[in-house]
Parts: sequence; structure tokens; C-alpha cells
Amino acid sequence: MPENSGRKFPRSAGRMVALSLAAATLLPAAEAYAQLAVNCTQALRFATFAPCSAGGSIKVTPGGAATDGGCVVLLGVPKQAVCSAKSFATTGSIQIKLAPKTTNVTGPGTMPLKSFNIGTAAGGPTKTWTDAALTATPLVFGVGGLLGVSPGQPNGIYSGNLIMTVTFTP
Repeated sequence: MPENSGRKFPRSAGRMVALSLAAATLLPAAEAYAQLAVNCTQALRFATFAPCSAGGSIKVTPGGAATDGGCVVLLGVPKQAVCSAKSFATTGSIQIKLAPKTTNVTGPGTMPLKSFNIGTAAGGPTKTWTDAALTATPLVFGVGGLLGVSPGQPNGIYSGNLIMTVTFTP
């Protein structure tokens, strides 16, 4: 029987793997050794609230303060997200970025989540800490945002995901 009969891949397929491994070894050493540990121990929560016919909003700051707007009434305690980032290098900077600018939480309906702040109430969706802030202990930061509640929002449990990009630059 010929060597390639009944095979989907030609014998040269192994060479493609070898080329991929060779390309991986060409990465700059600084990128290969830079390490960053990121952990979020508390999710951004808007708690239980009573929606109303006119709609409104709930704002949670990175420090945990919460306000309701419109005729929405908070029935629980919202909480900011709490995350930490630790660099294993002694110099460089850490940039935290939330994207996209608006995302949705879903359940029986949909609600927009936007106006993200990192670190401070006016921090915005991107925050950079320079090497002056990098120490042996993790950099702990809060994340807040604004939840829009539509008029007649359906009752139920809502959830969603938020993409956070953390970049360490040596």
C-alpha cells in the first residue's frame, strides 16, 4: 500500500509544526519573560432594585458608592468589581482597559452597561499605573459603571461579561 493512501494530510504536515515552533522561538526575550497575574475577587453587582414605568439608572463607583437615578429604587447594596494585578518585574507600567464602551446585561430583557471607571470615580475606561506604583504587592483597583434601566424593564436575574485587557510594558 502506498505511504500516503487513505491519509488526509500529506507527509509534509509535520514540517508545518516545525516551522511554527521555529517562529515561536523568535519572540523578543522581554515579551517571553514578562509575567503578570490578574485576579478579580468581586464582580460588579447592581443589587436588587425596583424598576419603574419611567426607567432610570444605577451608578456604582470604583470605590463602591452607589446612586440611583430616575424612579429606580435600590433594594439592595450594589458593589464595585474588585480586581488586582501584579507584575513580576520591578520596572514598567500596567495599563487596564475595559472594552467595549458599552455592553449589555441580559436576562428576561436587556440593559446597557456603560460609563466604566477604573480606580477612581473619574478614572474612565482606561487607567495606567507607572513603575512608581509597582511593588511586590498586587495593585488592587475597583471598577464601576452605569446600568441603564428601561421603562417597564422585566423583572428577573440579569448577567453579562465584560472584557478587561491588562497590558504590562517593561
